[in-house]
Amino acid sequence: MEFHNPTADLFVPDGVEPAAALARTTHLCIAAHQDDIEIMAYHGIAECFGQPGKWFTGVVVTNGAGSPRSGIYADYSDQDMQRVRVTEQRKAAYVGVEIFRMRLAAFVISAVYGGIGGTILAVTTGLADPELAYWTHSGNLVFMAVLGGSGTFAGKRESVSVSPIFTSEVVLILAIR
Repeated sequence: MEFHNPTADLFVPDGVEPAAALARTTHLCIAAHQDDIEIMAYHGIAECFGQPGKWFTGVVVTNGAGSPRSGIYADYSDQDMQRVRVTEQRKAAYVGVEIFRMRLAAFVISAVYGGIGGTILAVTTGLADPELAYWTHSGNLVFMAVLGGSGTFAGKRESVSVSPIFTSEVVLILAIR
C-alpha cells in the first residue's frame, strides 16, 4: 500500500497484510484526532470487540503534533507528542482495550462510592451542611495521594494517618492570615 504522505502509517495489530486487513473491515471510523475514535465510534468498537468476523478500522487524519501539552508533556516537542500518540493508540489496538468503556466504568464506580459516602454522611449527621463542601474536605484525598505517593500501599496507609493533622494545620494557617 502506498500513501501520498511519506510519514503516513498503517498498523494492523494481528500482522495481516494491509490489503487483506482493510478488505475484512466491517466497521470504519474516520477521525481528526486519535482520542476521537473511542468516543465517536463507540458503537462500532463495542460491536466488533471479541467478535469473529467483525473488524473495526480507525483512520486518523492528523499526527498528534498539535496536541495540547501540560504536566509531564509540557516540554515535549511535536515529534515527541507524535510518538506518544502513536504508542498509546497501538497499545490499545493490540491489546483490544475498550478505552471509552474503561473510563466510563471508572467514573461510574467513583460516582457510586461518592454517593454511598454522601448517604452515610447524611444519615449519620442528620443533615447536609454547606460547611461539608469546604475545599479542605475534597482536598483531604488530594493531600493523602500526594503524601502517600504512588509506589506502595504502605505510603497510602501512612498518609491516611498524617493527612488529618496536615490539613488541620493548613486550615489554621489560612485562618490566621
